[in-house]
Amino acid sequence: MIKFGDTFKYGEKDFVYLAKTEEIIYAAEILNKENSEELDRIYATKSKNGLRPERILNMPLYCFVMLRTDLFQGRAAHFLNAGKGDSANGDCASFVTIEPLVKEDLREILNEIKNGPVPLELKQLTANIEIK
Repeated sequence: MIKFGDTFKYGEKDFVYLAKTEEIIYAAEILNKENSEELDRIYATKSKNGLRPERILNMPLYCFVMLRTDLFQGRAAHFLNAGKGDSANGDCASFVTIEPLVKEDLREILNEIKNGPVPLELKQLTANIEIK
């Protein structure tokens, strides 16, 4: 049974499972290292160039967490398309998990969901999750 924070492969991409309804599977795509570095660089550049932090935080493009888990270190879990596209449809039972995320990654993902520009339904579905 797949649960919050489990990583899985779908097609050629890696994902972090977040939550599920009858119609939608919410998952954050784990970007490759090159795209992760580019996203992080652009985010840092925007911050340095005086774009107010609250404005950046409201931009879905910058809704991501840089992972620390060994297998995914230096890669970003990106929330831009959580609940959209091919990754949103399917049967969770067919997902084969890859490697569990470390607690720090799980906490940051929950924090990003709580405070970031993600769908309200995802916020509600994960509201009671606690990482000990």
